Amino acid sequence: MAGRIENLKPMRTSEEAAERGRKGAIASAKVRRRKANLRKAMHDLLTSPGPTLEGVQITYEEALALAMVNEALGGGKNNVAAYTAIMKTLNMDREEAERRARVAKIKAEIDDIKRRMDTETGGGEAPVVIIDDIPDEGDAGTTTAVFDALGESHREIVDDIEIEDEGDAGEGTSTTD
Repeated sequence: MAGRIENLKPMRTSEEAAERGRKGAIASAKVRRRKANLRKAMHDLLTSPGPTLEGVQITYEEALALAMVNEALGGGKNNVAAYTAIMKTLNMDREEAERRARVAKIKAEIDDIKRRMDTETGGGEAPVVIIDDIPDEGDAGTTTAVFDALGESHREIVDDIEIEDEGDAGEGTSTTD
């Protein structure tokens, strides 16, 4: 009756729990190591020279792919499974290619930004200009803030700023319309 709750032994102390955890971690590491070794051996085998096909040396990986295609075309009982496996493999390759293209595009955009920054600043940091142009309490009108980021000028206009005195709103709150 493996896997039943009544077969579980309760832990009596934290030391016992730690010991069981240690044993579990050691066993898990052995399994991970064994699986990694199997993956490496399989990769080495599949990429090693395999049979010769019409005078051309192919790898075992290529031989398996050819066998899958032959099975899919053969009309046997496994042809649908072989076709499904082929399509799954092709889809994974396409998704990987799309992911690599997205990463390459992002890297190119980052390089372009760095190049523009170096051109604008001569290799230094981008200048930041802060203009404190908030009107006094009696001034009504328009406030303009100008800043420069990556060599592009931007202008932001804020109309009719209402500033409350710290004593009026409590806690120094200011509001804007």
